[in-house]
Amino acid sequence: MTSPDLTHELRLAVPASAKETFSELLLHLGISGFVEGSIDCDIPFEYGEEHFRHDYYADHDQGSPFILYDPSRETLEAHLKAIINNLEQWNLKETDLRVNWASVADQDWKESWKESFRPLHVGAECVILPPWEDPESFAAKEKIIINPGMAFGTGQHETTQLCLKVYLDETKRSFDRVFDVGTGSGILAIAAVKFGCSQVLGCDIDADSVRIARENAELNSCPEIVFTADRLNTLSTTENDLIFANIQAKPLSKILADIVSRGSPKCTYIFSGILAEEEQWFAEQMSAHGLVAQKTLAQGDWLGILAQLKVKD
Repeated sequence: MTSPDLTHELRLAVPASAKETFSELLLHLGISGFVEGSIDCDIPFEYGEEHFRHDYYADHDQGSPFILYDPSRETLEAHLKAIINNLEQWNLKETDLRVNWASVADQDWKESWKESFRPLHVGAECVILPPWEDPESFAAKEKIIINPGMAFGTGQHETTQLCLKVYLDETKRSFDRVFDVGTGSGILAIAAVKFGCSQVLGCDIDADSVRIARENAELNSCPEIVFTADRLNTLSTTENDLIFANIQAKPLSKILADIVSRGSPKCTYIFSGILAEEEQWFAEQMSAHGLVAQKTLAQGDWLGILAQLKVKD
């Protein structure tokens, strides 16, 4: 039944390995109005090779979610039937498909959802916008357009904002070589290009994040950014002048040696994902790898840190 005050939600989850294929199936069936979710990157985990694609994903990613909304449950039921009938043709198994139903008591849910992603001003010169906003309506020097809800780093989280604030307020902004570790949506790499940086590389262990970062780079006319789905220790990039790492403190501490090895002697490092209560502990981790904090900004429970190599006596 169709209710003017109720929108139905059909949530489908498939294994991460089938995400791209399932997305293609939906589009093939003419189902384009779906929301494609991703893992909540704020979930803490202990760094380790076994967590990248096995334990971590098995424990925390209960499948890659696809969410369909419609005021008519019958319409969604018809979509579901068509999906199930076509799974085998796309080398997918019905046993891999998890189905959940819910109702949203707001027929204007799309507009309500957009309300959660309002323009975000970072200082006077930068504004982060969702795609439905008109960039010409904003006076900021640089406008960064980011599709929300698809990958970590839309600008809404304090850690992303802190990285941007440290970069814009505490550095010279223009660097020759920039490396964005754990790029997520690509927002920091895009900001670097917008403010004059030359060679910019972003990496992430999640292939979906890399795909989304590339899409965001295209939205922002930044095709020169190179994004790669890789682990830090397999990349040969060295002698970077600026390195971003917006990663939670524990996993970040495990890759600090690799990060430092990718920096030039005068490299500027911008870290976030560190809780205020972890400040002293993380300072010790940095010190063990020759780094010292030059500037620390706080927002909410989080810290943004600008660090450089210690000056030798």
